Amino acid sequence: MAALLINPRYALFLWKWGLRSFHDFMGIEDGILVGGHRQRDVRQLTLDQLQVFLKKEYVSPWKDALTNWWSGFGWVSKARREWQLLIRLRELGFFAPEPMAMGERKGQAFLMLRALPMAVDLPRFLAAATPGLARRKVLEQLADTLARFHNAGFLHADLYAKHVFIGTQSSDVAFVDFQRSRYSPRGTRLAERMRDLASLSASLHEAAVTPRERMAFYARYWRSTAVRRQRQEQWAALRAIRQREAQLLKRNKIRKMRQATIPPALEGDAMPAVSYWRVSVDATAWLPSLRVVQPHESSGEGPCS
Repeated sequence: MAALLINPRYALFLWKWGLRSFHDFMGIEDGILVGGHRQRDVRQLTLDQLQVFLKKEYVSPWKDALTNWWSGFGWVSKARREWQLLIRLRELGFFAPEPMAMGERKGQAFLMLRALPMAVDLPRFLAAATPGLARRKVLEQLADTLARFHNAGFLHADLYAKHVFIGTQSSDVAFVDFQRSRYSPRGTRLAERMRDLASLSASLHEAAVTPRERMAFYARYWRSTAVRRQRQEQWAALRAIRQREAQLLKRNKIRKMRQATIPPALEGDAMPAVSYWRVSVDATAWLPSLRVVQPHESSGEGPCS
């Protein structure tokens, strides 16, 4: 199985750079290595002031192809799966990285993407944004975008804070890294929605997003969903999200990811613990309103995670 797909918008541009075959792309060793392991790496390149990312798969296991086939993408690599999802997202009007080229050959694959213009990842945005209207508007935009993403039938499956980007000029919200994402025209089930919500929450420290902000985010998300649910169902969903979040935080990788979202100004400082689940219920409210409880300070321990 071999394929080389080029976005027509970049065909001449890539040709001028000598990128004309599968081996031309796989042979690129320039740029900054930003991630990966023995079987896969990701590089950031600059081509004529155009920022691009190149994802290379040196070994594309048959198990990945089987998983992709089972998910409805065909017997393809992760690179082609992400290519198909990005094209679909952009067709639906989502702010997403633009695929430039994709290739598969003899168990190897690559995907070249144009970097999001003028965008910053969510942890850096939250570290720089002081509490106020602008910060609240971006969190509302994030809730609306995620609800629309789910309503359209997408599941991210790796929705961590580092995979969420905010436009610095427009405040548009974009998601990245779709190698395990799924799409179904029938929509996204509640359990799948909670999986994404739990992953996002687990990867954000309380110092980055307060409990009150989280509750406001969830309320906005449920208002933006395609299916209206009773308050009891929403509250049960929130409990399930917290349970899933607790499971995720047993993983060292997730705990490190969460710790990395602490604003630099607070690193090393003692921060008060907060309780998520002591609430006062307003019968007229669309969701239970959260009352944050500051426990009595009994020790000088550092940040709680």
